[in-house]
Amino acid sequence: MQIQETTVNRILNPTSINLGDYVINPYKGCVFACAYCYARQTKSAQKDPRKWGDYVDVRINAISLLQKELRIKRPKRVLLGSITECFQPIEQKYHLTSEILHVLNTYEIPYAILTRSPMITDAIPLLRQGFCHAIYFTINHYPEPFELQVEPRGPKITDRVQAILSLFKAQIPVIPYCCPILPEITTLEPIFSTLSTIPYIEFEAVNFSSSNHILEKIAQLYPNLVETYTQIMYCEHTFTHTWQVIANKIQHLTQLHKKKYELHLHPYQAFFNNRYNLPSTVE
Repeated sequence: MQIQETTVNRILNPTSINLGDYVINPYKGCVFACAYCYARQTKSAQKDPRKWGDYVDVRINAISLLQKELRIKRPKRVLLGSITECFQPIEQKYHLTSEILHVLNTYEIPYAILTRSPMITDAIPLLRQGFCHAIYFTINHYPEPFELQVEPRGPKITDRVQAILSLFKAQIPVIPYCCPILPEITTLEPIFSTLSTIPYIEFEAVNFSSSNHILEKIAQLYPNLVETYTQIMYCEHTFTHTWQVIANKIQHLTQLHKKKYELHLHPYQAFFNNRYNLPSTVE
């Protein structure tokens, strides 16, 4: 693992993701190295000669830059962690994310967070100050051998579930985000049983436009599914039928478990535009 300290010229970056008008990424790269992560497909990651998952750059001037920029800009909402994990292990040494949350709270700037890390529970005192609008917490449920391949260094699902429950108990607006759903591989039932007290869950279908790495893993571990996935990707009828079956199952499970939900499905052979909608309330 290569860890290096770097500086950047700007820490508040405009974004088209409608969870915020600006994003903050205190780190570049991510130790979790998830095969399905869209961040590894960004231009910045593609241009970097280092292997995704084997490096983390620490933007050590992030705090001073943020304080300087907030004297000029007034974001309506900031998104943290659009192309990195803000709460990966290096955060325990540098505390950049916690310092950023402190600055945002001080300036009363609302924010949303994308994460899959149980370490976020360390920030509960900061998150409870009233400016955290939503935490989208990635969770999924795959067979163990596949999970080890696609999330080689990712947090255990049991630890993520416990973190979600802890955030919810602390009255922080956390949204379990089941992503990516993989036909014939994802098991949906355990997500409902382990999160029985959570009233709202979101789901996202696998985005075939940016999933080369995970498709390679599927071919390695489930060669019998190669033809299935080929049909889903290149036959519109199969694509539509597959996701309709999954959508019906999710609807059935949410009704059975009395939960509200949202399912993000991508148009056939179209790139997902990262359009999310914050729920009006997360009870």
